[in-house]
Amino acid sequence: MSADAHAANHINPKGLLCNAAAGASAGVIAATFVCPLDVIKTRFQVHGVPQLTNGSVRGSIIVASLEQIFRKEGLRGMYRGLAPTVLALLPNWAVDMNEGSCFISEKPGGDDLQGFILLCK
Repeated sequence: MSADAHAANHINPKGLLCNAAAGASAGVIAATFVCPLDVIKTRFQVHGVPQLTNGSVRGSIIVASLEQIFRKEGLRGMYRGLAPTVLALLPNWAVDMNEGSCFISEKPGGDDLQGFILLCK
C-alpha cells in the first residue's frame, strides 16, 4: 500500500475537528491577551510615539498608554479591533493546528520506508 493510501485510511474526522477547535480556541485566547498591546502598537504607528514629560510617566510608555486608554475609553477601548482579528484569523488558527499533525513525516535518521510515520491518529 502506498504512503498516500495508508494516510487516507488513518485520517480521523473527529480528531481533525478536535484539533481545529483546539487551534481556534488557542488563537482566540492568544488574541485576547495580546489585543491591548496591539491597540497601542497601532496607535503608535498612526499617531507616533507620544512625547511625555518625566513627571507624567510612572513606568514605561506602554504602561502609561494602557492607563490613558483605560481612563478615556474603558475596557472596550483596550479590546478595540478584537472581533475583526478573530473573524479574520479563526480559520487560519484552526487549519494550523491540523496542518502539523496530519502529514506524513520522516523520522530523523531514517533512510528507508520504515522511517515514515503517520502523525495524525
